[in-house]
Amino acid sequence: MIESFYNARTGAIANNYGINVLSNNISNINTVGYKTDHTTFSDTLYTNLRNPDYAGDSLQAGHGSRVNAIATNMEAGALEETGYPLHFAIHGEGFFAIEDENQNIYYTRAGNFQLSNRDGEFYLTDTQGNTVLDVNYSPILVEGEAMEKPSLENLQIGLFEFANNYGLQKVASTRYQMTEESQDSYPVDNSRIKQGYLENSNVFLPTEMTNVIRTQRAFQANTKIIQMADEMEQILNNLR
Repeated sequence: MIESFYNARTGAIANNYGINVLSNNISNINTVGYKTDHTTFSDTLYTNLRNPDYAGDSLQAGHGSRVNAIATNMEAGALEETGYPLHFAIHGEGFFAIEDENQNIYYTRAGNFQLSNRDGEFYLTDTQGNTVLDVNYSPILVEGEAMEKPSLENLQIGLFEFANNYGLQKVASTRYQMTEESQDSYPVDNSRIKQGYLENSNVFLPTEMTNVIRTQRAFQANTKIIQMADEMEQILNNLR
């Protein structure tokens, strides 16, 4: 009974984590450039059981499940026209590059940019004040005519790609960091930036709600097993 209790416990913990991931997807359905996360599960360690009838037969007993990884769906979301000159969307592959105040570089598909005044000069930044970079990884200074009528020709926003986009590490809802799995970035040639557009999230609500129901059912099944194992333990203790 103790083994049943702990097996069900690992399943309940894993499915509870899965529900949290799905809830985060739904809460970001209106977040510009957000990419859906989904949880992958794997079996925990197996124990080999001895079979007295046939020594070569390796029977195994499982010990529940666990969260294996959180994977991100990098498919593009739908583009929505806003008409605002500092809104940009990527048509095709690639990411914008941004730099925070600590000179850490991140990548994003969210192109809802703005102008930030720094010591009397205006730079193109994201909504959190991180600097948008050009193709040479330099800050984009906006001056003169570009202040009145900003255009792609004046701003020269950088667009970057990776050998393995799925190797990027998500560090915020729409920001990613380069890893060994993603390999180094390089400029994109076959994609273009559309000014006056934003990329919506790729969250598909019916799919997310279906996954929530499925995961909740799995969580409830595991908690029911925990309850049954506990009740059987109480019965056995009372027989002593």
